[in-house]
Amino acid sequence: MATKIKNTCCRTSRCLDEKSRNQFTRRDGTMDDLGKHACCLGEDSLMEAKELLFNSLPKLTEQIRHRAAVADEKLSRFRPSSVFRNFLKPRKVNLFSGCPANTQCSFILSCWWTRDSVGTSCGPFFFCCGSQDSRDDHHINQLYYGPVRNDPMCGRSSTSTSRIVGGEDAAFGQFPWLAFIQVGGSRCGGALVAWRHVVTAGHCVAKTQHNPGNIKVTLGDYILNSDLEGIPSETFGVDEVKVHPKFRFTPQADRFDVAVLLLDRPVEYKFNMRPICLPEKGTDFLGSIGYAAGWGALEPGSKLRPKILQFVPVPIINNQMCEGWHRRRGINIVIFDEMVCAGYEYGGRDSCQGDSGGPLMINYFGIWYLVGIVSAGYSCAKQFQPGIYHRVSSTSDWISTNLY
Repeated sequence: MATKIKNTCCRTSRCLDEKSRNQFTRRDGTMDDLGKHACCLGEDSLMEAKELLFNSLPKLTEQIRHRAAVADEKLSRFRPSSVFRNFLKPRKVNLFSGCPANTQCSFILSCWWTRDSVGTSCGPFFFCCGSQDSRDDHHINQLYYGPVRNDPMCGRSSTSTSRIVGGEDAAFGQFPWLAFIQVGGSRCGGALVAWRHVVTAGHCVAKTQHNPGNIKVTLGDYILNSDLEGIPSETFGVDEVKVHPKFRFTPQADRFDVAVLLLDRPVEYKFNMRPICLPEKGTDFLGSIGYAAGWGALEPGSKLRPKILQFVPVPIINNQMCEGWHRRRGINIVIFDEMVCAGYEYGGRDSCQGDSGGPLMINYFGIWYLVGIVSAGYSCAKQFQPGIYHRVSSTSDWISTNLY
């Protein structure tokens, strides 16, 4: 697509319209290439700017290759070079080795992300970080697999965020990492997290670990069973299923309810297919507004499913409050550290049946992070019964070890 530059904002990196400036400015105040092109095209041509970026910017491709030390002939087939992969090969270390009480040995960026106090060094790029929550001092999973690695293109929505129960239609390309997973006659959600990997709930695929051929993953879908989208969806097979080693079915919410699917071929990144970012290990999103998305039921108990992708905002609450709310309904449940709850005290909005395995996401300075995986819930959108999710920051390091 050929586009004539209308003004000099690309050269000056100054955005002339507020909508583009707010959407594409980095944390340090500079603007990324997508923002520059949006400026040049004008406020009414943001979609054209995005298409221009992802279809005709070889210079940006070369920059990303250089920064990430990757060797691949296409950005859409991005994967780390063997040197880069070996340098960052995860290794298990004891979080509490050599660190004072109430601190843990963490990657320096993890300390920065969680805004914990940074203490003495406990290894190259690792420091003893202060914990803000005493309940977090006794995590079940004390083995650390190394720093979380993310794809350079992760977390970038193709549209601005402007029904799942109480929700509304998403825009095409708004959540380009959304996966629609079919396991035999059942359906689940998922999220693309790397060039060939999708994360979903462990309970969705635990029984098919030794028969991954029964799983089909569709990416880039918006209107199910329709070809009305401008860019078609793609369906992938699955070569391998890795369920978390501590996953366990329980009468309540399943423990460590997370799995990684290895697709049968690489994903070609495009407008409606891109990965979401993983959070650093131990990150707490308490009080943030999360977004659940999927093609689940629009009404509690309904067998009807929407054709168009739905999303709903839900506040993330602490585990003690979640347990207390359930007790008010006569439900005695334990919300373990690897779980997180999101929802409203008086219901009305929630993820529903059919959304299992789907993502709970937050937008942090314009970048989307996967913070939860739909795991369980007693009924749907009911008073004092928030949704229960797997807490991705409790296993993001394990997920990362299975991506490269």
